[in-house]
Amino acid sequence: MNRERVTVPAGIFDVWKVQGNLRVVGKLGPVPLNRDLGEFEEWSAEGVGLVKSQSRYSVTELMTLKR
Repeated sequence: MNRERVTVPAGIFDVWKVQGNLRVVGKLGPVPLNRDLGEFEEWSAEGVGLVKSQSRYSVTELMTLKR
């Protein structure tokens, strides 16, 4: 976990950055699941929560924040 500063549409935040790998193992009804979804990164700000999430499939960013 690293400290960083990130800019998203809702503003500039001092955040904790977390990196990891996501793997799904289980069953969907009778169908077995065993899939590597790859690496992800998430940025969370104290008092705000998740402000950005990124993987090879998508990027999600905080758009607005009411204070």
